[in-house]
Amino acid sequence: MHDLQFTRAGITLFGGILMFVMAVGGTFAGKLPKRFGGLAYRARDPKQYWTALALYYLAAFGFIGYYLYAIHAFSN
Repeated sequence: MHDLQFTRAGITLFGGILMFVMAVGGTFAGKLPKRFGGLAYRARDPKQYWTALALYYLAAFGFIGYYLYAIHAFSN
């Protein structure tokens, strides 16, 4: 069996997938974790909810973009 190594790119891919799953789940559920604890609900506090949702999607695409850059940019 070969050695399993967690590279920086692999960790960022995992983080990106995790953020994306949380963002999609929060979109469907209508609630997301806030920055300092608690939940932000779509109906009760829409400004905090949409800000948190945008940050989750931005982080997901940033992590996945970094993964794609790290894997494919240095191969040429």
